Amino acid sequence: MKIKPLEIAYTPPSKLVPFIGNPRDNENAIDPVKKSIEHFGFINPIIARRADNMIIAGHTRWKAALKDNLKEVPVIFVDLSENDSKLYNLADNKIGEFAEWDIPGLDTISDDLRKLDIDVSLDGFEEKKNKEPIKSKQEEIKPYKKTHILLSFPPEKIIELQPILEKIINMEDIEYEQSSN
Repeated sequence: MKIKPLEIAYTPPSKLVPFIGNPRDNENAIDPVKKSIEHFGFINPIIARRADNMIIAGHTRWKAALKDNLKEVPVIFVDLSENDSKLYNLADNKIGEFAEWDIPGLDTISDDLRKLDIDVSLDGFEEKKNKEPIKSKQEEIKPYKKTHILLSFPPEKIIELQPILEKIINMEDIEYEQSSN
């Protein structure tokens, strides 16, 4: 696949059209994004269809720009079909959620910035009032009383698995239930 160079066009936000079916509710993110743009600049362009100026990705940045009365915003215009534009919109909003945070690494970076008296409120993480490091969600999760595991296998495998299953079944605090279908 050959990657074409991207071109950024500086466009009045009023010329862009939001994707009416955008399934992302971003109202709570507009002010934090506006503050981020004010601090860092508008360094993440909006992506829009060249055919009709419809925003594919960057609705929150667009709304923040309108709220801040910006005269121009960086836009990358692309030649995608309407259906591919919708699909990219979904992917752009969802795929990042598959990544997980390295909580100790995150705490280290946040602590280092705080030690330098840098305002970390722009990082998008809810800062604790007492400026403690951000804690892992794992610490907030209450442990389950029991974990249930369902194993399915062909009946002929029972002879092979019997010794392993017996070891597990005989362990302390293990409850066992068997059924066939």
